[in-house]
Amino acid sequence: MFDVAVNNCLIPDFEKNTFLKVCVGIQGNLISYIGKKRIDAEVVIEAENKILTPGLIDGHCHVESSMLPPSVFGNLVAQFGTLYVVSDNHEIANILGVKGIRLFMKDARSSLSKIFFAIPSSVPATRFVKSGAKITAKSIKRLIEERDVISIGEMMNVYGVINDDEPYRSIIELAKEKNILINGHFPFKDREMLGRYISKGISDDHESETYDDLKSKIEAGMFVFIREGSAETTQDLAYRIISEYPDRVGFCTDDKNVFDLKKTGSIIFNLRKAIKLGINPILALRAATYNTLNHYGLNKYSQIKEGNFANLVLFKDFKEFEISKVIVNGKIIERFSKEKKRFSKLFFNTFKVTKDDVVIPEIEERLKSFCILVKDKSLITELFSTEKNEFDLSGDILKLVVISRYEKSKGAACKIKGFGLKRGAIATSISHDCHNVICVGADDLSIKKAVEKVFELKGGLVYFDGNEFTQVGLPLAGILSDLDEDSLIDDLTRINSIVRKNGSSLSDPFGTLSFMALEVIGHVKLTVNGLFDVDRFKFI
Repeated sequence: MFDVAVNNCLIPDFEKNTFLKVCVGIQGNLISYIGKKRIDAEVVIEAENKILTPGLIDGHCHVESSMLPPSVFGNLVAQFGTLYVVSDNHEIANILGVKGIRLFMKDARSSLSKIFFAIPSSVPATRFVKSGAKITAKSIKRLIEERDVISIGEMMNVYGVINDDEPYRSIIELAKEKNILINGHFPFKDREMLGRYISKGISDDHESETYDDLKSKIEAGMFVFIREGSAETTQDLAYRIISEYPDRVGFCTDDKNVFDLKKTGSIIFNLRKAIKLGINPILALRAATYNTLNHYGLNKYSQIKEGNFANLVLFKDFKEFEISKVIVNGKIIERFSKEKKRFSKLFFNTFKVTKDDVVIPEIEERLKSFCILVKDKSLITELFSTEKNEFDLSGDILKLVVISRYEKSKGAACKIKGFGLKRGAIATSISHDCHNVICVGADDLSIKKAVEKVFELKGGLVYFDGNEFTQVGLPLAGILSDLDEDSLIDDLTRINSIVRKNGSSLSDPFGTLSFMALEVIGHVKLTVNGLFDVDRFKFI
């Protein structure tokens, strides 16, 4: 007798791109029967034409962006059918190095979602910044033997890759020796440069927002991920790429906070968006499951067939793709645990600079005519000239500062437009990828108060309105909460609501702020060492 039977369900046949009506029997953690005959089991699900699919897979994400540790993150996304995750943990690696990655691997093994790891390749992202730790080719050689490692993480230093700089040359040689995928990161338009980048062995990319970008990368030989995160999204028109190249497209979230994960789910959001945009359900499901699983060589998970693993999702219909059941390791999950967890002491007290060391930098004279322009739900920024003061609230010109958490008296400042804040300042220790403290504000005093509070908390999100603080503590390495997702969401909802009441119109103010120091996503960013031109790959 089978442990679980799912009778009269529709399963995807990805080889013929159609659906088959069958009965499925599960024994242990494996699919052991597929046929037309109704079967009995200890647990029987009468599906009545519901859709049974492989678990969804997030092809590229940074778990840390959820502000949750891997085990809590994995249980949350499993509720929405994402049963596989490829996590590039260069956030924790920039803070704690190899020991941080190992801490994540250990914690992830208690997750309902199976979390695979892409070993960070760019820690720090470039030679222009300093983080709390480095990941070298030697580090990767040690980590690559871990059982859950599936790829080398995104190669963000494009120039370093195409110029054969170290350590990228050694990392690429190691990946080829071990026959392991190398994830890409190519946010540029230069097609000649793209060809050189791919020629080094880079296999995929997730940095496209438009149809043209996706198409050009596929035609150049890449597998592409359609990305839907909190601060980044893919244009509606771009989804037609799924129909044109049905075997070359997968889905990912990249960076999605806990609020959005709870509200819209993980990869199920990409899937539902594709369906609403008119994509054939079988092709949308293919992008959400089969393509990415096979891209990573996870063929034993990618189809519903005898002998494959029974990590499955039962959907009610083709229109809304509402989830009926989630099956993990052959068992129907009825309850998603929210037990309080204990974490290693290595996660705590990762700040090397104290509150008393904080000095708010002035904008350098030569940079006073420059201003960063922010767009909602995009990581891409622009640079424009202005003679307005850094605190011109009527013109939405504010001051942006980045303060090092690793070195005393290290920081930089510039003007920024697009946050809309009318008073006070917001600050956070989530600042990709080095995770220094970053702040945008309407006056210097508010900026100083907000930044000092983050250092005092040893990590968190802070809004200071000129009189009072609103804060969300992130005690785990300054980027993760030790709360369950619902408690964290309550705190985040409160602080975001207050920030919006004080003028910000951004969908995710803290999420957008967290990318303003990342010197590998165009076109201009502010590091602790100054204003950086990403396209020219040098300081302004």
